[in-house]
Amino acid sequence: KQLLPAFHKDQHGPLPPKFASAELDDNSDEKEQLESAISGVVHIHCISAKNLPKADVMSESDPFVVFNNNMSKEPIDTKKLKELQSQKNNKNLYRTETIQNNHSPTWNERFLLNVTETLPISIQIWDYDWGTSDDLLCTQSIDLKECSIGEEVSMTLKMNVMPEYEKQNR
Repeated sequence: KQLLPAFHKDQHGPLPPKFASAELDDNSDEKEQLESAISGVVHIHCISAKNLPKADVMSESDPFVVFNNNMSKEPIDTKKLKELQSQKNNKNLYRTETIQNNHSPTWNERFLLNVTETLPISIQIWDYDWGTSDDLLCTQSIDLKECSIGEEVSMTLKMNVMPEYEKQNR
């Protein structure tokens, strides 16, 4: 048997160079590709939360935190979260362990998150529900422009509680 080359120079001429334009269209693929490029790594230490809303009727909440820099402005729903977690090399997303029956959990987890510096890090605290969809308790984001390269930044964030839990005054 003889191997046939997959590409032959007589079939295809050289490709012309593609240059980045000086101004990017809002709808262009070029802008999307530039924004989705990973530009750094952030070391995060997720310590704890206090007075989380109660989402379960029969028990305390079972909270976990999701950090992501996946270019989505909307909260990631649990179906999308499971899809992203199943991607073996997804370093733009991190999910903490679930802490059972606790409104003031301590995670004390350290991890690395690949980021695109032009996009914020989204933080979502969820209540894990076995057999049903998880409940989004609160959200917040971190603008990476507030952080300096190589410097440690300590933050205490006030989370934005979802409207259905605001009446709990926690």
